[in-house]
Amino acid sequence: MLDEATVSRRTLFGAAVLGLTAAALQSEAEAKSPKSPPVGALLPLAAVMRAHDQAFSAHDLKGVLATMSPDAFVLGSGGGEIWKGTKEIAASYETLFKTFEKGSLSFEPVFYDGAVQDGMGWLMAVTRVTATHAGKRHESGINASIGFVQKNGKWLIRTFHYSSTPAH
Repeated sequence: MLDEATVSRRTLFGAAVLGLTAAALQSEAEAKSPKSPPVGALLPLAAVMRAHDQAFSAHDLKGVLATMSPDAFVLGSGGGEIWKGTKEIAASYETLFKTFEKGSLSFEPVFYDGAVQDGMGWLMAVTRVTATHAGKRHESGINASIGFVQKNGKWLIRTFHYSSTPAH
């Protein structure tokens, strides 16, 4: 059984992904603010994250894995939180699906940035998040960085690192 700290950290991992997408999809009018969202060349990365987030929120494992390179890995902030390849990542997401209630994630981006060059790209974010598990709201911060690779013209997640922090 997962303890509350593990549930909170894993729940907030999903919220970080959603927070990153929210930052990437804000209006161009906000692009001139200090928290300007990814635009231009970063929009395809934002589309991958949107697809990932929709699948994650729906507990759609096949949809989540469709956004990832077969050799992707996810790195958490705790000891042993490393998942590499489709099989390990799938098992991790199956566990993550159990740690939050559908539709309970909310987020507020605090900082984000990214770049694309030569078939590789990255996004990173600091996000304030809340999520519900077993009727209890959890609030924290998440730092996340996501690396992308372009394979056969399609952008895929290659690396995902996250760590939880006190609420920002």
